[in-house]
Amino acid sequence: MFHDVSIVFVFYTSLAIVSAQKLLVVVAEGLAGGQYHKFSHLPGFRTFQTSGVWSTLLYPEFPTLPIPNRQTLMTGLVPHVHGFIGEQIYNQETGDIFLAFHSKKDYDKDIWWKYEPIYVTAQKAAAPSALFFFPECGVRWQPSLSICVAPDDYGLDDVNNVKRIIEATRTHDLIMVNHVNIRQQIERIGVQNMRYSKSQQIEKFTQALERLQSQIRERIDLNMIVVSPHGYVDVPEQNIRIFDHFVPMEMINITIGAGALKQIIPFPGKTHQI
Repeated sequence: MFHDVSIVFVFYTSLAIVSAQKLLVVVAEGLAGGQYHKFSHLPGFRTFQTSGVWSTLLYPEFPTLPIPNRQTLMTGLVPHVHGFIGEQIYNQETGDIFLAFHSKKDYDKDIWWKYEPIYVTAQKAAAPSALFFFPECGVRWQPSLSICVAPDDYGLDDVNNVKRIIEATRTHDLIMVNHVNIRQQIERIGVQNMRYSKSQQIEKFTQALERLQSQIRERIDLNMIVVSPHGYVDVPEQNIRIFDHFVPMEMINITIGAGALKQIIPFPGKTHQI
């Protein structure tokens, strides 16, 4: 399975001449940019097609994975600068391994989170920020956010969650929402079995977009950006390579990551041989 190298911003505002006072950003993981055109007949997507602005000058930086993409979006830095080059990372300075938020140390600010994300910068600038369903809420940011909701099993699929987000747009200037359910469905059933036109996750996401867009129509102080960091394509079997066939495993102490990017930590004295 391979993440498509596409990152898309779709922008929708209720009134073009009104300066945005509040901004709602929705990160839709697993939803490729082309799907917005494909499903433009659906109400939630049609609004972007008819009233939105499509960003054509935004390009991804390898690798196009959820955490590196998200960190690039939040910091404005490319992966080789902010350090998140994969979902699992080996820190050569400390010897720690980042395990995609499956370890307590993954939230250690001193080890992994040295670059300030936009929501902390906004908070410092007296622009209240709210985060929904980001695992980064487990990091002890300074200053802390008044609303920082950890991931749950429903996200935007839950009407009550959407209501909470709408309420946050009334009291906060920057509201960011991480929606992972589409990506999780693709990973669960396999990209070759994904039928976007019949996907309940796509339908639920569309319904959530409609609820959020209704707020924008009623208000002149709220704008929305939807970010599609990546889609999925299937990898042909003939393109798959077995790492063990190329490097003797007795030379390697540990490997981190999988797919297009993998870190190799050899035993002392074996680096030049590898």
